[in-house]
Amino acid sequence: VLNRYLLSQFGADDFKTFSVNLKAPSLEQIDEEGVTGFYKQLVTQVSGRCTISNEKLAQYDLNIVSYLHKINEKREDKISLKYFQYLALLFTEYYLDEYFNDRESLLSGLNTFVADFNEQYPNDLIDTYKKNDLNKIAFWSATGSGKTLLMHINYYQYIHYSEGKMPDDATFILLTPKEGLSLQHIDDFKTDGIPAAIYDKNARRELATKNEISVLEK
Repeated sequence: VLNRYLLSQFGADDFKTFSVNLKAPSLEQIDEEGVTGFYKQLVTQVSGRCTISNEKLAQYDLNIVSYLHKINEKREDKISLKYFQYLALLFTEYYLDEYFNDRESLLSGLNTFVADFNEQYPNDLIDTYKKNDLNKIAFWSATGSGKTLLMHINYYQYIHYSEGKMPDDATFILLTPKEGLSLQHIDDFKTDGIPAAIYDKNARRELATKNEISVLEK
């Protein structure tokens, strides 16, 4: 439901149709003003159907470019975003903006959408959203689609919209299947300017104050 709701905010019915004109490699380029080709294509494509203003879309695009610059600062081989990566980040921009700045509207919009969904699909009824449900989102991405890169940018997105403010007991924990992968993630975080360390339950509260990610072998 959340996926369909987000697509509807961009004036689309399904991801395949929405993304079909965003696959050209040329759209991955960022111009001298820091604007992506994706944004230029989107404002033309969704004109008159999108509930989000062009000004908002432009700001989301500039935000994504700024996060990408942070990720690329220490990389010799600079990263550019593929269309599916850009759209994942764009959806996250919209969601976090609504979550932190207009949560009541987000809740109301989702529940209106749930009511319509339940009317259309009475055999697949979905519970209405509660406020506590809004702090849980997940990405479904294919193997090799750059999930680690997106996770790093998601970190910067969250820090941006929360204005760096975290609850006293907040922490980030990344689970990995083995120690070698944990150490690899530590190196990746360092490259991208994100503080991280191997998990230490005794230092948990201290880590939270530094917005540091704990990497835990599980």
